[in-house]
Amino acid sequence: MQRQAQDLPDGIWQERKAVTAADLLAAGVDPASPEIARSFEQLELYPVLSEGGWYLVIKNRISLEEIARRPWRLFGPVELLSSSLVLD
Repeated sequence: MQRQAQDLPDGIWQERKAVTAADLLAAGVDPASPEIARSFEQLELYPVLSEGGWYLVIKNRISLEEIARRPWRLFGPVELLSSSLVLD
């Protein structure tokens, strides 16, 4: 799911993805827990830059409650070409 925030200037957007059960399991969250099952449709996954680097965060889009946070790539959404090299 992609949305463009209303308060951001043209050309700036934050991609937010609907959360799947696999995303929750990868983040160490039980998708069958009552708290998660109740608000499953309201959860979104997106990258966040903080003092500790880039993280993939799962939050409730209504209450902004953080469900999970896990470290991501060093440069976040920027993927270096050298990372696709296969060296034997």
